[in-house]
Amino acid sequence: SIHQSLAALSKVIRGTQLLTPDVQKLATALLNQECPVTWQNKWEGPEEPMQYLRAVVTRALAIQEQEVCVPEGTQGAGFVSTDCHSGSLSKTLSPRMLPGRRTMAAHCSPIRDGLNAEDKFRCNSWVERASRQALLSDILDLSELFHPDTFLNALRQETARSIGCSMDSLVFLSSWRSPVAQAKIQVKVGGLQLEGCRFDGVHLSENQHDSPSVSAVPACYMAWAPQSSAADSTDSEESIWLPLYTSSERVKLVTHISLPCGANPNQWIQAGAALFLKQQ
Repeated sequence: SIHQSLAALSKVIRGTQLLTPDVQKLATALLNQECPVTWQNKWEGPEEPMQYLRAVVTRALAIQEQEVCVPEGTQGAGFVSTDCHSGSLSKTLSPRMLPGRRTMAAHCSPIRDGLNAEDKFRCNSWVERASRQALLSDILDLSELFHPDTFLNALRQETARSIGCSMDSLVFLSSWRSPVAQAKIQVKVGGLQLEGCRFDGVHLSENQHDSPSVSAVPACYMAWAPQSSAADSTDSEESIWLPLYTSSERVKLVTHISLPCGANPNQWIQAGAALFLKQQ
């Protein structure tokens, strides 16, 4: 894990452990202000080591502190699932979603002291939501997850299970003005950012000379629904599906989200419009 690699480096520096090729590679990467490849293999994050560690700790705390609020024996492939009939809330963490989470859970406390008030509130807010079984009713910030695309896929699995259909028959839907009427399970996602144009929740508009390059957008409802019902409810308003990336580098794609755009969708493609998760 990340902690084990840093612990090994610390022992070499103190002279209590012999230098190994792995520790040497780790030290060389850190001296060059590069994120070690072994870390990136666990989770693709920022290239700068300190930014990477901060991102890992913030997410680890947000996930780890939820574990005490969730009953054992849950099943599923994602972070959160909801039983639509009983309203019970359950969560399952996959080992690959939280790199080295067992070690991280034991050693995050000292690092947490260095987090700012906003980060600490973010961690506590997940605990509070889980305790009142409101993770799927409150506004979620997908940037707190290691693999937000896996979370959306878990939502797809739970939707298919609740309505008794195959996952392949479901299509992804999004709505900015109101909840998705055809969805049995949905989430409301906030903290999204838009580059290349502006969006006020109603329509896209061009950036002005004094507009920021990246702007915040309203919260968006996301859900999965059967293809037949989704086709019957297609909005007549012209829209465009913009990509949602994990960061402004536009490397890792999460999903595509529909936004009302008017009569000329090519305009926004030429402007390079894209959505991102909030940067930690």
